[in-house]
Amino acid sequence: MSEKTIRVATCQLLSSKDIGENISKALNFIELCSTDNVDIVAFPEGCLFEYCCRPEYWKQMLPATFAKVEHYISNAFKKCNINII
Repeated sequence: MSEKTIRVATCQLLSSKDIGENISKALNFIELCSTDNVDIVAFPEGCLFEYCCRPEYWKQMLPATFAKVEHYISNAFKKCNINII
């Protein structure tokens, strides 16, 4: 039986209210992990949209915003041939 090594990386992001900045940080980590032959990248909960409990923040969040972020992240993992959780 052959053994397969799976490389897993966890990424710590200091997220903010600026979703664009959060996406940029995540995409940078994805590319760095890809060049280091990582198979799976794990990000913390809330890293893209700031982990907050302010109702006014979430009321202004549009479904299109979530779709746009999902598009950026899914394209990155396809391009880098890496899995993201």
